[in-house]
Amino acid sequence: MRVLLIHERFLPDSGGGGEYVAFERARGLIEAGHSVRVLCAGDPEITEYEGVVTRRIGLPRALSGLMLAAAVAEARKADIVHGFTFHAAPLAWAAARLAGRKVVCEQLGLFGPVWREMKPGPGGWLFSFLERMQLRLPFDTHVFLSEASLDLARRLGFRGCGQVIAPGIAQPDGPQGLPVARAEPPVVLYAGKFDRRKGFDRLCGVAAALPHLRFEAVGWTDDDAAPLPPVPSNLKLIVGRGAVYHAALARASILFMPSRAETFGLVIYEAMLAGCSVVSTIPGHFEGAHIEPWDEGKAAAAIASRLADPALLAREAETNRQRAMSLTWKASTAAIEKLYRKLVATGCAAP
Repeated sequence: MRVLLIHERFLPDSGGGGEYVAFERARGLIEAGHSVRVLCAGDPEITEYEGVVTRRIGLPRALSGLMLAAAVAEARKADIVHGFTFHAAPLAWAAARLAGRKVVCEQLGLFGPVWREMKPGPGGWLFSFLERMQLRLPFDTHVFLSEASLDLARRLGFRGCGQVIAPGIAQPDGPQGLPVARAEPPVVLYAGKFDRRKGFDRLCGVAAALPHLRFEAVGWTDDDAAPLPPVPSNLKLIVGRGAVYHAALARASILFMPSRAETFGLVIYEAMLAGCSVVSTIPGHFEGAHIEPWDEGKAAAAIASRLADPALLAREAETNRQRAMSLTWKASTAAIEKLYRKLVATGCAAP
């Protein structure tokens, strides 16, 4: 099958987990025998990334709509179009319709009312409105990364065809999971962008409430990001990704994820695979504690109680590790292939 993926940007250009998901979607489909091309914004000189053919248009990603002519031309070469949110979704829908192709929208980000908290003023209302309108575009089907994301979409008015297909996580070569080097005293890890949506301000509040415990935050911040809140002395900031992030996972005993909104929370499952207990505001199939985003007191209590009970911490870590080892990109790709076949045959993959 010939597949056109349309995303606002593609590796090595990256601003978060969405580009990683798009890349693994492409790589998995290629390994399964399909022909894949990617259309995105970016440097036109980059025509390939790790075996994935790309066509990049030299425009800001927010102006993806101006790539319509190129998108239609690429869609006509494909059997199916697979678009990703945010900026590329309307482009993918319009290009597929003009080219007479079936089209999938994969929801990489869905934040609902949290937009108004992340972007105070008119900007928050605008993004919230655009998100609702995007959910109403008549794609042939939508892919959601988690049940929680699909539930939020329904609360926002989504009534279209859709199903949950979780992404995979990179698995170790052997059966014993990822190598770990647990730090002593134990480390509570935060991983991701240092911003308000990810709950960095709440991380600082919880760390300040537990001054006797050791916290690490591994991630990055944008050049134009709002100033960080005061960082307590027991919270170490580590700027980096890749090897730096995986080394931090190996040291950590608990992952603390205080995000205000996520579609999946990939870092949760990567931490599970590394043998961490999880304290998170995002629901999921993990052992640990699920807390409300505003409840810093409950978060602090959940973290402190686990570090005070090594046996509980060890049980949760091992259960999490076993669960995460079943979440593979091969299984995720197989589900996407099945969706494509149903979509081409029936026009709607699932009610």
